[in-house]
Amino acid sequence: MLVGVWGCDLLTDPERAELTVEVQSLSYAPGDTVRVTLRNDERASWYFLAGCASGVQRREAGTWQAIAYYCAAARATDAAVDQLTVAPIEVPAGGSSSLWYLLPADAAPGTYRVAATFYPGPSYEGRSETRSSPTFEVRSPSLAAR
Repeated sequence: MLVGVWGCDLLTDPERAELTVEVQSLSYAPGDTVRVTLRNDERASWYFLAGCASGVQRREAGTWQAIAYYCAAARATDAAVDQLTVAPIEVPAGGSSSLWYLLPADAAPGTYRVAATFYPGPSYEGRSETRSSPTFEVRSPSLAAR
């Protein structure tokens, strides 16, 4: 069951691309895998780049701080891919791509999200669109099991 069905940016501006970031759970423990689905409701492909403004972020003192930049990726058509990547991941028009992040084993309890920056082509030129997943909690292992 996917929990997040929209990014934190509401899609009210007609200039904004309809791209969303979804996570599968509202709660994780340190060391867990955060599975992410990138959805593209546009008529053209967009490309996701791991790193830079993309990755797992933790809320600290009212701001978002990056804690993990690299992800393992699986294209929608090839779930066998399991590697660290900084290569562009195509999110096809009207489709989705999947990826996952491994939370650090020492991840502090708190509020987290996944941010994703999309580009209209694999060269990362032109306007970019950044979306974030709904927030989720990282709890201590004893609390996450409840």
